[in-house]
Amino acid sequence: MDYIPKTGDIIFEDSDKTGPKVVKYLMRSPTIWQDIFRLITGKIKQSEYYHPAMVFNSSRSIEQQKVVQFDDLVDELKQKKIIIFRRKNMIRPEEEGELQHLSASELGQPWGYVNLFGKFGTWLTGIKLFGRYIKRPNEEVSALRVARWFYKVFGEKFGEKDYRDNTTQTMVTYCLNHPEKYEMVYKKG
Repeated sequence: MDYIPKTGDIIFEDSDKTGPKVVKYLMRSPTIWQDIFRLITGKIKQSEYYHPAMVFNSSRSIEQQKVVQFDDLVDELKQKKIIIFRRKNMIRPEEEGELQHLSASELGQPWGYVNLFGKFGTWLTGIKLFGRYIKRPNEEVSALRVARWFYKVFGEKFGEKDYRDNTTQTMVTYCLNHPEKYEMVYKKG
C-alpha cells in the first residue's frame, strides 16, 4: 500500500452488510420520486460507498459512525473496499489543527438516529427542510459530520446548497467531478 495518510483525507468505505445496503439504496437518488423516474428512464446509479471517515493524523482516523479513534489506520484500510480523497491545495497548519479540534471534540457523542428520520422524510417528500432540521444538536450521521467540518474549516458544501443536504454519494460524486479541488489518493476494490 503506497498511501500515506494525512489530516483531512476523506475515506469512503463500502460493506456488504444489510445496513449499508439499505443506506446505499436510499442514496441512489435524493427523493423517491427521482428514484422512480431514474428507474423508468434507466439512469439509476448505484452508490458504491456508504460511509465516510476523516483522517485525524498519520496513524489515526475519526470513524464517524461510532465517533471513536482507532490506531493502525493503514492496516485497517487494507481490509475494506475504499476510496480516499485529499484536497488539492495543501491544508495549512491552522486548518489542520481546526479539523483535528472539531473532530476530536465529538469523540463519544452519539450517532444521529433522529437525523435519519429527517433524511428519510426528505427522501419520501422531496422537502429538504426535513433532512436539514429534524435532528438533535451534535448528533449527525457520518456524512454530515465530515461535511460540517469541511464547511466550517474550508467553506466546502460539496456542491450542495447547504452542507446538511449531503450524503456519502453526493460527496464522492463531487470529489470525482472536481479534480481541480480533490485528488483520489487511494482506491481499493
